[in-house]
Amino acid sequence: FIAYQRVHFQTYTTLVAALLNTGLSLYLLAAGYGIVSLIIAFVATKCLITVCYFFLLNRYILRLRWDFHWSSSLLLVRKIKMFAASSILGGLFARPEVIMLTLLRGEAQTGYYTAALKLVDLCYLLPDTFMTNIFPTLSRSYHHVREKAQVIQDKSIKYLLALSLPLAAAMTVAAEPIIQLLYGPGFQDSVLVLRILAWNLPVYCLNGLLWRVLVARGEQSSNVRVQVMTACTRLASGYALISGFGILGAAASSVANLMLHNRL
Repeated sequence: FIAYQRVHFQTYTTLVAALLNTGLSLYLLAAGYGIVSLIIAFVATKCLITVCYFFLLNRYILRLRWDFHWSSSLLLVRKIKMFAASSILGGLFARPEVIMLTLLRGEAQTGYYTAALKLVDLCYLLPDTFMTNIFPTLSRSYHHVREKAQVIQDKSIKYLLALSLPLAAAMTVAAEPIIQLLYGPGFQDSVLVLRILAWNLPVYCLNGLLWRVLVARGEQSSNVRVQVMTACTRLASGYALISGFGILGAAASSVANLMLHNRL
């Protein structure tokens, strides 16, 4: 949908599926069903999304044909290795601080940390959506008009920082009322964590652009090497800082390692 500039199909389908999943989950909880039923509802909704995507692709974009070619499949296997490695590393080391907090500091500290983390994660939707739509154009430009690719890259940096820096500053200043409004006075320990993690947002925006620049240039292997290095530093620094400073150490480790990732 993104490559064919038909993102509205994806948006409408996701919206309807989200409303359906939320409504069904609320009904199941009100009827006294447990966690397993919610997971079943979630999986069923995802399957429904897939069926809708299949219909929309065939109806409005292009016909999908059930063909298999060994030459194409072998080429895909060779090309996909680095993408698969990047996805696996991203999944394994997405939030190592949360696991280390649970093991080293207990569930209460983990709760305070994730309360702040969820608010920052919500803001990540903005750069993710922006870069998802920019990436096809960026990728094509690097293979056809390099000068245009540089312009896209430079403008994306300006737009992302213009969006994220004021938002990070606002979250820093208003951290205490935000936490009290959403979680109550019992989550006072989350306030300083939110003020630190808020500055992950502009760094994350740059990260979302920089790794896509590498991929657009066909340098997936460089992206994977950077992920491996920062995964090691994230585990080591996270363990040291969390052992010494708890949730503040976890927040500082997250920001510092993302900055290192961008630098590499």
